[in-house]
Amino acid sequence: MRRSALAAWERSSVARLCHPLRAEEHLLPLIVVAAGDDPAEQGKVQPHRPDLDDGT
Repeated sequence: MRRSALAAWERSSVARLCHPLRAEEHLLPLIVVAAGDDPAEQGKVQPHRPDLDDGT
C-alpha cells in the first residue's frame, strides 16, 4: 500500500502546489527510505560503482 501511494503522489489534489514541476528532488530521501522498506532487499549492500561516480 505504501509503495502504491508513493508511486501515485502526483494524483494528490495539492501535489503540484507543494512540489512544482522539476522540483521533486527533495522527495529523494523519502524514495530511498521507501526502497529500504522492502523485506526482500533488507541486508543487501550494493557495491560501489566507480564507473558511475561523478567525482563530487
